[in-house]
Amino acid sequence: GTGYGMTETAGSVAMAVGEDWMRNRAAAGRVLSLVDVRIEDEQGNVLPVGQAGEIVVRGAQVMLGYWDMPDETAAVLGADGWLRTGDVGVLDEEGYLLIVDRKKDMVISGGENIYCAEVERVLSEIPEVSECATFGIPDERLGELLVAVVRASGITADAVKLHVGERLARYKAPGHVVFTDQPLPRNHLDKVDKIALRGRWPELAKEIA
Repeated sequence: GTGYGMTETAGSVAMAVGEDWMRNRAAAGRVLSLVDVRIEDEQGNVLPVGQAGEIVVRGAQVMLGYWDMPDETAAVLGADGWLRTGDVGVLDEEGYLLIVDRKKDMVISGGENIYCAEVERVLSEIPEVSECATFGIPDERLGELLVAVVRASGITADAVKLHVGERLARYKAPGHVVFTDQPLPRNHLDKVDKIALRGRWPELAKEIA
């Protein structure tokens, strides 16, 4: 089975086991009956089923606030009890919740929202790719440009871009692809350290053909 929750919700918000999990393995689970979940855009408007936005949660198990941290509490918890999770997700017609990405790991390029985790999942489908990471760099024309650092051999940058463009959308294809034969840096949680990669970008960018 699978589930979705956070410390601020004192446990699960969505869960799927058995038949529920078999019906939709891509989802984090079905929203539990005693929890309200909605998806909001950047302005706080509630989005319809099937659209990606920030996951917002309300229920008896949602925290009252961070201890002695009023500013941090106000940043995520509204007076009406809705908690902004900082996670991006999609709700479907059956109440399944699909986690797309962390909100802060979104690139806005040419006015379009690009979720790094979505692109990385598609990059990982390529047999030659053993590791990958995507992030945004400043761009005068687009605001931000999505770039990819890929540990792979036997594949070209054009092939990588084409794969993403065909599986998702052309605007979600990385503007630049840099290959490396070294393991990508990782943090203490064993996740790719994008802060370190961004710091190395000027050096990595020299490899762009």
